[in-house]
Amino acid sequence: MKIDYDYIKKICDVFLESETECVNAFSSLNPEEEKFVSHIKIMAEKQLISNVMGNSSFEGLGFSQDLSQGNVHYTYPKRLWRLTANGHDFASALNKPDVLSTLKEKFKDEGISSVMDIAKQLAQKYLEKKLESL
Repeated sequence: MKIDYDYIKKICDVFLESETECVNAFSSLNPEEEKFVSHIKIMAEKQLISNVMGNSSFEGLGFSQDLSQGNVHYTYPKRLWRLTANGHDFASALNKPDVLSTLKEKFKDEGISSVMDIAKQLAQKYLEKKLESL
């Protein structure tokens, strides 16, 4: 499964739009779907999200897996998660003008680590231009 940066932005937006630091409701994204689990796992591996105690492991987020019948099935936890400082930085970068569209057009086949670095660089350039106009 390829990483869908629009989808990661939607996940980040759930946190950013929340009135509280921690969330557990992702009903708009269908948390039972494999796409959700896959992208949450990637975000956890990159320490963009964590549980309330700061644990970013997939198990720390409360997922469990069932390997019966040759398929992997994950149980969606109803635990509270938070966007980490790295997660906020990445989410902020994705919300800058043209960053997400540039990532999708020019860097869609790059890995998440590279895309995170590129997003921060693009956001930094945007901020530098904004500072110059002051």
